[in-house]
Amino acid sequence: MSRLEADRVSLPLRSNSEPSRAGLGLKTINRIGALTLAIGVIFFFKYAVDENLIGAASGVFVGVLLGCVLLAAGEWLIRRDERVFAQGVSGCGLAIIYISTYAAFAFYKILLESAGFAFLTVVSGVAVFLSIRYRNPAIATLGFIGALLTPILLSNSGSDPLVAFPFLLLVAFTALFIGIRQQWAILIPVVAPMAAVAAAFLFEPKHHTVFIWFALSLSAAHFAAYAISRSAAAYIVGHCALLLAGLRWLDLSDLQRSAVRELASLILGVYGTMLLAYGLALSSTVNRLLGLVLIGIVIGKLYLLDVWVLARVYRISAFVGLGALLLLASYFYSRSDKRRTG
Repeated sequence: MSRLEADRVSLPLRSNSEPSRAGLGLKTINRIGALTLAIGVIFFFKYAVDENLIGAASGVFVGVLLGCVLLAAGEWLIRRDERVFAQGVSGCGLAIIYISTYAAFAFYKILLESAGFAFLTVVSGVAVFLSIRYRNPAIATLGFIGALLTPILLSNSGSDPLVAFPFLLLVAFTALFIGIRQQWAILIPVVAPMAAVAAAFLFEPKHHTVFIWFALSLSAAHFAAYAISRSAAAYIVGHCALLLAGLRWLDLSDLQRSAVRELASLILGVYGTMLLAYGLALSSTVNRLLGLVLIGIVIGKLYLLDVWVLARVYRISAFVGLGALLLLASYFYSRSDKRRTG
């Protein structure tokens, strides 16, 4: 092949890589610009209200109006095939509307908390709807984060388990459904942990049993989603939520703190070893890696924390137990290697 022909062959490779880098830079600048604009507008309205340039009601109204204008602009841009720019403009509008609504009942007492809860939920729902329309998981993530923040921002009434429990489950289940249907795997490991954090904030320590049931419900839903879709993200979240419920239940027991710490390490170690063995037996990368991660967490916990805080008897038994589990794990690896080579 001549040098000229080689240059012609290499040209398409260069041209294909350049648009991807340009697209990534465009999206990054767009997201940062939208966030910066939203923060600037919010600071301006706060300043205008504090300096009595406009009233509180007027500030909220103008903020919501500006957010609606930006949403309309995003819709206009999407029709002109300016998809990336439309995403940033719409995200900025949603953020302004959300914070303006929050300010209406949290700072200025213009709205009742129940009305604020309804409005914030609607804004979050609009964000999820627009994310599907724009085919953009970032806007969906923004909407789900807003939905999970809503009962926390309304912690006086939102902490009622009869309200918060089904609401948080609905948000988590919706994110799971959309993540699988739209093939936005990133939604699952982002929204589920945030839902668990929101549940811990709302239910702990007064309603700790409710938190355990929430974690179990989260686990069951993600295992069911995995059975239907074979989503690795849903499978991992299911295991993590199940372990979270088990460890929280153990933490509530009447055992001594040293015993609880040792049992927690033992549970994680046994669970990780079982997943590792299961993954090696079925050649499942997900189970094998998840098992290794759990075993690594136990090792780190033992050497960095437990060795300093456990009583002597528990420290000895913890090291002996972990050592036995590690030897067992190495045995499973050895058997797996023999099957592959034999």
